[in-house]
Amino acid sequence: MVNSITAMKRVLIDARSPACSLKLFDLTLLERILRQLDVLGLAQTEVLLDTARKLEDFLKPEFRKHFKLDVFSAKSARTLDEAIETVFSSGSSLIILEGDAVYDDRVLEALIDSKESINITSAETSPWALHLTVSAWRQGGRTLQGVMQHGIQTIHTSTMPSYLRFLRKYVEPSSHRVTLQTNLNAMENGLYENTFKSGMEFIAVYGYRIPVREMTRYFAKTAITPNMITGIATFCKLAAIPCFFVGWLMTGLLLAASFIILDSLDGKLARMTFRFSRLADLVDHRTTLPARIGWNLGMTWYFAHGDWTGLPAIAGLVATTVPFLDDINWVVIKTKFQKSLFDFTDLDTFAHLFTVKKHDIFLMILGVILGVPLLTFYAVAIWTVATWLWHSARTLFILFVLSKRHPELLK
Repeated sequence: MVNSITAMKRVLIDARSPACSLKLFDLTLLERILRQLDVLGLAQTEVLLDTARKLEDFLKPEFRKHFKLDVFSAKSARTLDEAIETVFSSGSSLIILEGDAVYDDRVLEALIDSKESINITSAETSPWALHLTVSAWRQGGRTLQGVMQHGIQTIHTSTMPSYLRFLRKYVEPSSHRVTLQTNLNAMENGLYENTFKSGMEFIAVYGYRIPVREMTRYFAKTAITPNMITGIATFCKLAAIPCFFVGWLMTGLLLAASFIILDSLDGKLARMTFRFSRLADLVDHRTTLPARIGWNLGMTWYFAHGDWTGLPAIAGLVATTVPFLDDINWVVIKTKFQKSLFDFTDLDTFAHLFTVKKHDIFLMILGVILGVPLLTFYAVAIWTVATWLWHSARTLFILFVLSKRHPELLK
């Protein structure tokens, strides 16, 4: 959480390694850390550079425009110890990082929240991840080597909380040093996978996950921002509604499918480039449910031909209203256990691959191609009911059976 104490924390990044200029998703490692610190609420950072380099060599022109973090070059310092001494002259604590590294948000958050001197590590080759107080600095003889020899608390990332609520999965925090020999493409793939939520649908995991990853890699190198993609996605999901009502079924389905893919892309691009927007997130979340209702009602209107007593109308109303009943399951589990329905067992995660959400639009596209759109519409309605029944059964099982037999799973 951003607060006045967080903003006052001082950070020093040792960026003298040639690897600091290597890029992940078109951001140098140094700029990636700086953007990360800005998102976490830091106000000021100093960077120790090689004398032959300038700070602007590592930053995109957009950095100063979009990020509030004040970044200064520690020009007068020739060594890391000198830079630390300089920063301590105007502060009582300091976070020390290295510019040729990739840091997990939770590692940085632990350093920001700490009041004592700590060293966070995940391996022998881990980069510096230190929170240092001025008293520890003095006790160590004003040298980093002396501080480490004198002894400060060391925290291994394996002992830190690993559950990521937003991503609905367990991932151990980490910090990795990057070298000139590092496979950057593989590291990008790993960073992308770590932002992919657990408990996703089959079409997301095995359909558009890899294409979205490559689109993320491509758009990171362009002037296209996540907000622009969110804008296009919002247009697609809203424009699909009138298409269904006027009978342009395939056009509406393609627009809806485009929204689903772009909705994944904007989030991934934002996380990989640290370009977040509360307004875009709000617009996205506030318009998705109304849009989905509009899609279902529009397709119902198309297939029912004005007859609201026939089977097409009944199927459409079922597909529109049953998801609200299904939401009750999610609300109950979330309220009682602060977890999602598929956070408890591997069976729930696996089963979610085959639930109706997101699959309905792609199945309808297949149905139109095969010439059986109405039959596919009925299948979607049946699949919607089956999904609700499955989630209801699992909710009852978790509440009345699993919670008593295996209470450790509920923590």
